[in-house]
Amino acid sequence: MVNLLPQYWQKKLKDEEVFKTVSILGIVVVLAMISFILMLFLVKQYYSVNVAYLDAAVVEKEQELKIFKTEADEKKAVATDELVSRIGNFYAGQIKITDLFSRVSGATPAGVDLASFGYYLNNIDIQGYATDRDALVSFKNKLESVPGFKKVIFPQDNWLKARDISFSANIELAGNDAAGGK
Repeated sequence: MVNLLPQYWQKKLKDEEVFKTVSILGIVVVLAMISFILMLFLVKQYYSVNVAYLDAAVVEKEQELKIFKTEADEKKAVATDELVSRIGNFYAGQIKITDLFSRVSGATPAGVDLASFGYYLNNIDIQGYATDRDALVSFKNKLESVPGFKKVIFPQDNWLKARDISFSANIELAGNDAAGGK
């Protein structure tokens, strides 16, 4: 096939073809680099989550090992009747979570239902459902009057709705209350 266009137009068409080819290749390279960067980011996130999980597992195993390393102390305690006093001190220092739960549930008025209860480092986290704001106010007032509860915190977003309220709260325990509800 013979091209009858003048050389100027032939060169211009050839330049446009080269420009389109280079543009397409450039876009493909940029998209490949972006995809590679995103893959690296996902791999980094995956391994950071795994490292955090393994760190938590190591801490848990170390705590279990501490429990098993008390054999030498137990041998000494059996000889001198010290074991009985240590066991008594151990149980006296334990946190009675059932007591804490019964105090929270005992303060629950009609119209308030608890959905979850969690305890961690002298803090109680609760979540639940209240039929209306009055029931939630009553529940907060009752919790504040419970002995041993240092601070009762309801986030502000709990108070936005007047009815059908899903709430959460944090209760800080007084120092001696965390050691067994004394």
